[in-house]
Amino acid sequence: MTVHIYNYALKYLNNSDGIQPKAYSTEIEPYTGDVIELDSGDYHCVVKINRLKATNQLILSEPATTHEEAFRLASQSGHLSEM
Repeated sequence: MTVHIYNYALKYLNNSDGIQPKAYSTEIEPYTGDVIELDSGDYHCVVKINRLKATNQLILSEPATTHEEAFRLASQSGHLSEM
């Protein structure tokens, strides 16, 4: 599987579930299983995408220091088992 890396600015959406991550792409939109680098320099694997009316909300894996580690952590935790 090819791992894609995208750069995003992390923003937040306040809703009934509390504060959840929301990302705005500077390039093309990500897909489940893609690895993105946030402005903080952390890498995360996209484990789920919630399609909202105004934008897409990304559910991300735990932070990692490299894109390979982010993908491996998401795979090991079962987040990507449906791929």
